[in-house]
Amino acid sequence: LATFSEFFKQQVDDQYVGKVTFTAASVNSTSIEIKNATFEDEACYICSFKVYPFQTKRQTLCLAVKGSECDNLPHLQ
Repeated sequence: LATFSEFFKQQVDDQYVGKVTFTAASVNSTSIEIKNATFEDEACYICSFKVYPFQTKRQTLCLAVKGSECDNLPHLQ
């Protein structure tokens, strides 16, 4: 999805360019924002921090997309 390092800076995978933006990016605190989420984005994502020489810290976040699949089909509302 996206990574940050002091050497490579902010990197967003090609399929998420324009959809994912960093709201904070440092080795101490990193946050991303996902815009225009669709039902295809609904999944569990792993946030992993690797800061040498410390242990890797990992946390899982599950994204649930709310709404109706018909919201984008005005003729079905």
